[in-house]
Amino acid sequence: TFYCRVLDAMPTNYVNFKGAADLRMRLICATLGGRALRIDDIRVNDQNPGVRDYEASLLRLLDKLTNGMKVEINETGTTLKYKPGIVTGGRRISHDCGTARAIGYFLEVVIPICLFAKKPVDLTLTDRKS
Repeated sequence: TFYCRVLDAMPTNYVNFKGAADLRMRLICATLGGRALRIDDIRVNDQNPGVRDYEASLLRLLDKLTNGMKVEINETGTTLKYKPGIVTGGRRISHDCGTARAIGYFLEVVIPICLFAKKPVDLTLTDRKS
């Protein structure tokens, strides 16, 4: 346990980006490469700035597939800090993707990441309509 505390106390070197473009690809690369991300100015000039609900849902799905992932989003949602965890996979993982994006939006991230999971992945994605 002492070893883990020392690692958490160490400063994190973030790979910095601006804007929401290519968010999914950035998350894939960061997760598989084990690099922390900081993304600033996410839709700053939009009427509704910040991370969208479907992007937050994608982050929750990544949390289910990994162990030790940490995400920080500021109050306005315009800054995201992402520290990837170990891709563990597992059985009987289910996730409600919502209806804002098609399931393919989530599969584009899940499939490459699950190829490197420690355990086989048994994942059920749904799009429950209200």
